[in-house]
Amino acid sequence: MRSALSLGTATLLLLGVACEDPALRALDEAQEASYRGDHERAKAILDASLESLRSRTDPEGLAARRRTLLLAGRTTQLFLRKPREALAYFERLADEFPEADETFEARVRMAEILSQDLGDRRGALAQWKALVASFPKRPETDLYQYQVVRTLFALGDYGPAHTEARILRERFPDSEYIDDVRMLEGQALASMGQCGQAMETFQKVIDSGSELAPRAKVEIADCLETLGRDKEALQIYLEALESHPEPRIVQMKIDRLQRRLRRK
Repeated sequence: MRSALSLGTATLLLLGVACEDPALRALDEAQEASYRGDHERAKAILDASLESLRSRTDPEGLAARRRTLLLAGRTTQLFLRKPREALAYFERLADEFPEADETFEARVRMAEILSQDLGDRRGALAQWKALVASFPKRPETDLYQYQVVRTLFALGDYGPAHTEARILRERFPDSEYIDDVRMLEGQALASMGQCGQAMETFQKVIDSGSELAPRAKVEIADCLETLGRDKEALQIYLEALESHPEPRIVQMKIDRLQRRLRRK
């Protein structure tokens, strides 16, 4: 009886293996190859699996295709260090399954590749915008809205940047990036010579009790210097000195301003 049960159990296990989806087996085999450090082999397994999945439209087949594209992209990006090839996998995933969970990670990785590896900030910007549009309720979405704002400011697109900053404040009023965005807005206003509005923006950072307050004070002092209000600027530099994360920079500003005031 015991041997009969053992034989039956073994038969069921063999049937289970035989019935297992080959695409799932390929994923397991690719991961095992990666664990062994054979990333080229892992990629070859995934490519072969993608070819076999091309004609499948059943839910299991589509799910396997999403996972396979994502794993192929990760393997190519992280281990083979081929950013353009990795980008192609992630693009296919985003094009075929724009709202799938796997596509969220794919777009994050595309933005990383475009901005860090390929130096294409506008391409990265498009991916961050797509993330926010396609996944508005994900808890990390405010981070990618902030990336949109930061990139626009870095590109000098101040009009769109201010619009996107307002969107962040309205859609994510509790976001940890609100004051970071205000700092960017203030710096942009100051660079355009709008010192009054810039100082008002920096003051909001100070009033919020943000850890960025010392930096905001220095920005206000810089604006006051630009306006020729040197004594007021000096007082604010001195206030910021105690808690600023880079006191040497503030001290240099103080020393320079004190020398100028002595010459007057």
